[in-house]
Amino acid sequence: MKTLVLCIDRDNDIGRKTGIEGPIIGREENLRAAVALGVADPEDADTNTVLAAIKMFDDLLKNGEDAEVATICGDVEVGTRSDRALMRQLEEVVEVIEPTSAILVSNGAEDEYIVPMICARVKVDSVKSVFVRQSARIESTYYYIVKNLKDPKMRMKFVLPVGLALILLGIVYLIQFLSELSGNFALILEPTRYILQVISILLGSIILWRAYNVSDTISQGFRDWRDATYAGDVSVIHVVGALLVAAIGAGLGYYDAAAAGAWNWFERSLLFFSTSIPWFVAAYIILEARKVVNALLHHDYIPSENWTLMVSSAAIGFLLLAAVHFLMFVINMPDSLEMFYILVEGGIGVGLMVASLLYQRRKRGEVVAVRDRWRR
Repeated sequence: MKTLVLCIDRDNDIGRKTGIEGPIIGREENLRAAVALGVADPEDADTNTVLAAIKMFDDLLKNGEDAEVATICGDVEVGTRSDRALMRQLEEVVEVIEPTSAILVSNGAEDEYIVPMICARVKVDSVKSVFVRQSARIESTYYYIVKNLKDPKMRMKFVLPVGLALILLGIVYLIQFLSELSGNFALILEPTRYILQVISILLGSIILWRAYNVSDTISQGFRDWRDATYAGDVSVIHVVGALLVAAIGAGLGYYDAAAAGAWNWFERSLLFFSTSIPWFVAAYIILEARKVVNALLHHDYIPSENWTLMVSSAAIGFLLLAAVHFLMFVINMPDSLEMFYILVEGGIGVGLMVASLLYQRRKRGEVVAVRDRWRR
């Protein structure tokens, strides 16, 4: 009888932080992985989990049992992808070790989700969860907040929704206050009416700023732009041009909507989009054109997918514009287009979209034809 002490790392912290790929079989290999993970991230609980599995393996050997220890690693994308990786590695471990039973070692409920799937492949005698004792200082609220802000998994699960909720909540109530302010500017002297909204927006922004290291991202972006410019890349010019065009479109749309007088918010929104959509589409086309120009300058060819994206964006722009003008026509807004011009806009949009789809289909057909000739 051979017992397998199996350590589970469902989110692949070992692989991401040390570069050691699973499965990890044998005491020395697991000890090396635990030390490497401890050096890479001393606070990672998986280090203690692997060491606990090694200790259990040693205890089994002292009791005269035939045993082996192994660690299987999943994927940072926890779910179907990580579970498939774990099952693939488990089958490899079972094939090599040929255990009659297993003892599972994990560090929490997330890893134990996979226990039923392991039980379907090998007899499980016991499941051990490893929890690390921490001092009261480390267990402070501030420590956990900062730690979670730096954890990619926690950012996506908790930090991002909380930050966005605070920002959106603050914006919604701030807009309500601004609507009241437009008729009574004396309200600005009552900070208690808007201070909570401002604090909510600032707090949400700070959470997202810290969680996603926005300052580092901006610095790296400037460095990349500088290096790209020195290398002859025209992306910076196109990005700046696209931003300027989009800003002009937003400004003109806002000006038209603000000058609408006593119109309601829906009519003002339609007027804003009817003015700004062509500018937004032009900005996207300028942004996408940078890839075409770079390809011409550096590789002497034009990538077909970029032409397709630009044509498709123009088609979507015409269709959106036709939809906005149609709504303006239906509610009988002043200066709305006649139905004939609306149909022309929609027809141009549909025509461009059909042309884009046909072009993509022809390119896929050419690829399939080449692949079939190669197979023959």
